[in-house]
Amino acid sequence: HLHPPLQITHRDAIATINLAQRFNIPSLLPAPFYTLASQLPKRICLSPVHYGPEGDEDSESLAPADIACLLTVIDTLIDGAKYTQDVIATSLTSSDCRYPDTCEELLDQLPSCFMAAHLPAGCDPLRNYSVEVEEFLNDIPGQLCRSCVDLLHDRLHEARQHVWNQLCALFGV
Repeated sequence: HLHPPLQITHRDAIATINLAQRFNIPSLLPAPFYTLASQLPKRICLSPVHYGPEGDEDSESLAPADIACLLTVIDTLIDGAKYTQDVIATSLTSSDCRYPDTCEELLDQLPSCFMAAHLPAGCDPLRNYSVEVEEFLNDIPGQLCRSCVDLLHDRLHEARQHVWNQLCALFGV
């Protein structure tokens, strides 16, 4: 269920944001803002990008309005992380569960693996919880029935889709 993470550099993110703003293409904005907000230290996000040979460099940075937007994206991801925690923490057994008592007991342990979530630093609800859920499932191999595993993955996917939709909505996409 995991896909390789989106790899966008700081330079690519800032260039994409500036081009999208210049040519009014809001559909390009969610991914680079997500990258800046979730995958890079804030001091790097706010620093200019330099091009060209040393001493003869052109540079570009985020416009003040985009810095404000970045802060909104960070808040959206923090809210999304909390939302994802809530969705996963309320995991109930599947209606097709083969071992309701066992699965319910195991799923009751799931919220504890999210208590150590890194909020707000490193807040990446589109990726972090996938890893944590997979680690949880790997720690209890074969103990949770297939239909409950599938339901947990479905809930995680729905939560991630909700977060991405919230992010896209910020840009009218």
